[in-house]
Amino acid sequence: MDVVTLDLSGPWQLRPVATSDGPPAPEDGWHEQQLPAHWQEHPALSTHTGTVWYRKRFSFTAPDQAGLSHHLRLRGVFYRFRIHLNGQFVGASEGYFFPQDFDITAALRAENELLIEVESPIERSCLEKETITGVFAHWDALSSYRYNAGGLWLPVEIVSRPALSIASALWHLTDFNDTQAEVSMRVDVRVPEACQGAWQVTFSPHNFAGEAQHFEGLVTLPAGRYGWHHHLKLPQYRLWWTHDLGFPALYRVQVTLTVGEQRTAWETITGLRTWEMRDYIAYLNGRRLYVKGSNYPPGDARLASMTPERAHIDLQWAKQAHMNMLRVHAHVDHPALYGAADEAGVLLWQDFPLQWLYARKILPEALRQSQEMVRMLHHHPSIVIWCLHNEPLHVDDTSVEPLLRQLRTYWSLFRSWNRDVMGSQLVQAVSHLDQSRTVIRSSGEMWIPGWLSGTDGHYYFGWYMSYGPKRWFDLWRRLFPRNLRFVTEFGAQSFPNYEHARTFLPDDLRGSDWRHLNRQYLLQWELMSLWIDTGSHQLAPLVEASQTYQAELQRYYVDRLRFHKYRPNGGFLNFMFTDSQPGVSWSIIDYWRSPKQSYHAYKLALSPQYVFCLTPRDRYRPGKRYRLPIHVVNDAHEPRQVAIAVSLLAPDGRAQHEQTHHLTLEADCQAVSLGLLPFQPTSEGNWQLRLTLSQPGETDLVNAYDLPVGR
Repeated sequence: MDVVTLDLSGPWQLRPVATSDGPPAPEDGWHEQQLPAHWQEHPALSTHTGTVWYRKRFSFTAPDQAGLSHHLRLRGVFYRFRIHLNGQFVGASEGYFFPQDFDITAALRAENELLIEVESPIERSCLEKETITGVFAHWDALSSYRYNAGGLWLPVEIVSRPALSIASALWHLTDFNDTQAEVSMRVDVRVPEACQGAWQVTFSPHNFAGEAQHFEGLVTLPAGRYGWHHHLKLPQYRLWWTHDLGFPALYRVQVTLTVGEQRTAWETITGLRTWEMRDYIAYLNGRRLYVKGSNYPPGDARLASMTPERAHIDLQWAKQAHMNMLRVHAHVDHPALYGAADEAGVLLWQDFPLQWLYARKILPEALRQSQEMVRMLHHHPSIVIWCLHNEPLHVDDTSVEPLLRQLRTYWSLFRSWNRDVMGSQLVQAVSHLDQSRTVIRSSGEMWIPGWLSGTDGHYYFGWYMSYGPKRWFDLWRRLFPRNLRFVTEFGAQSFPNYEHARTFLPDDLRGSDWRHLNRQYLLQWELMSLWIDTGSHQLAPLVEASQTYQAELQRYYVDRLRFHKYRPNGGFLNFMFTDSQPGVSWSIIDYWRSPKQSYHAYKLALSPQYVFCLTPRDRYRPGKRYRLPIHVVNDAHEPRQVAIAVSLLAPDGRAQHEQTHHLTLEADCQAVSLGLLPFQPTSEGNWQLRLTLSQPGETDLVNAYDLPVGR
C-alpha cells in the first residue's frame, strides 16, 4: 500500500473578516483566488491584515485499498489556523513554514466543504512578539506595514496512507575512508501493532552517473511512533562538496518497509558530507574551508511566488561572486531554495525564525517549531548550521537611535531572557535531534570576557552611529580580535539601480515624506545623510553615491577580515544579498535581480586569489609620510603562482612608484604581507594605488584604491 495524495491547489474562495468568531454563514462577500498564494496578492485584499476564511468544495473518492486513513496536510499556512470539514471542527495550530497533518477520516465524504480560518496579525508590541515568523513580522529590511504574508502559501493536500507508515527519515555521514562511507539512518515510523517486517534502502545517483546501491534486512517493530535507527556502509560513494572545492554529488534515497501485504515507502534527495566548526573555523569532509558569502532574505515578500527557477538564478549570482555560503536570515524560506542550494554546492546557515525580542509564553511553541524545522530540512546537505535566534536584543526601530534606546540595547547584550533561557533550551532540543551540524544559540552574541563566550559578530561601523565611523572598526579588531572569529553582518544601505528606483521614487526627493519612505520602502535617510552628500535630493546622483559608498565600505570590511583569515577569522557574510521587496536597503542585488555596483565590488573582494591594501586613512595630507600595508591571500586548495604589480599614480595619472612581486601562494594560506609601501603625496588631488594580480591562464585582477589628498 503506497501513500496516495490529492492536491487541492487551484481555485479557492476567500472571505476577509474583522474578528475570529467561527465559520462565516453568509454566502456573499467571497472572492476567488488560485492557491497556493498570499491573500494580499488578490486585488480586493491587497491591504488586508488579520483574518481570512478559505473555502474549498471538492469531491473525494477513496483509493481502492483497505486500511487507509485520510489526513489533511497543510504544507504552509501563514500563520495561525483553525480547520472545519463538513461542519466538524478538525483542529487548530500555528507555524508558517512546516507541513502539519490532521486526521479527517471520520469527517471525509464523497462531497466536501473545507473551511480554514487563517490569522496573520500585525505584531503590536515589537518587544513582546508572539508569532514565530522572524523577519516577516519585524525587520528593517522588509516592510511589515506594506506586506502581510498571511494565507495558504504552500499546497493543501489530502493524504491517504496505511496505518503502517514512514513519517520521515534523517541521515548523516558519520565516517568515510578510501573504501566505504558509514551512514547513520533514523527512520520515523508509525506502527499500529508489533510486527516483523522487511526493510530496503536504495541509494541512486541523482546528479551524476553511477549504479544504485541496495540494502535490505529484517526488523522487529514494536507498536507506536518512534525513530528506528540503523547504520549502513556504502562501498562506493561520492561526497557532497561546495562548488569551490568539488562537485555537490546528490543521491535519491528510498526507504521501504514491508509487513505482510502492507508496504510503505519514503523518498528524498540528499548528499553525503561531514561538517565541523572548530572555534568557528569550518571543516567540510575534513578539509578546512574559508567561508565567504552573504545574508539571504526571503526570496520574495510574497514567498509563495518563489519557484525553483528563481531560486536557481539567486544561487548562480552567489556562485559567480565566489560565495560558498548564504545565511537564511531569521526565516525559513520556500522549499525551492534548499534544493537549489544542494544542487549549486552552496552552504546554508539556517536561522530559526526568531528576530529580536519575544514574549516568554512562546517558549513551548518555539521548542516544537524548532524541532519541526530540523525534521523538515535535515536531509539537505547544504544546511550546516542551525542558529536559533537572531540578535535577541532590545531593538524596536533601527532607523532612529535615541540615547535611551541605545542604552537599553547595550544592556541587553549582558542580560536577555530570550537568549539566556529560551535560547539555551532551543539549543538542547535541536542538538538532541541533530548532532551532525553546528548549533548556535544566537547570532550577534558578543564575546565579553568573564560573561559571554560569544558567537558571530555583527558590525555596522560606518552606518549606525551606535557603532561610529568605519575607521573605528580598526580599533575594535585590534582590541577584541576574538570577536572576529566569524562575522555575519556588515554593510550600508544603497538605492537600487536607477531604472528600478524610478518605479517607486521621483527624480527629485525634496519635500518627500521620509517617514513614509522608511515604513514602506525602508529608506533610513538620516543615517544615509551621515555618510554621503544627500544635499541635492536628486535620485540619479543619490543612486551613484550610495552604491559607491556601500561598495567601498564592504571592501573595507572584507580587506580586514581576509587579513585576519584563520587569525582568528573563519569567514564572513555581508548584509545582505538581495531584496524581498522594492526598496532602499543593504542589498547588493536589487529586488529585480539587477546587480548593484556593490555586487561587482564584493565579487572582486571575494576572489579566491586576492591582493589588497589596509589603507590607514580616508584622506591624506600633502607632504606627510604614510605607509600602505599590502597583502595577498589564496583561498584555493592548491598552490598558485602569481605576479603582483604595484603602481602608485599621481593625480595626473603618472606613476610615482612601480614594483612587481613574484611568489607562490600556498594552498588555502593566510594573508601574506608584501611589505609597507611608502606614500608621501607631493600635491593635492586624487592619488590612486593600483594592485594587479596576474596568474597563467587567468584574467588579471585589478584592485584600485583612491587616496584623496587635501588639507
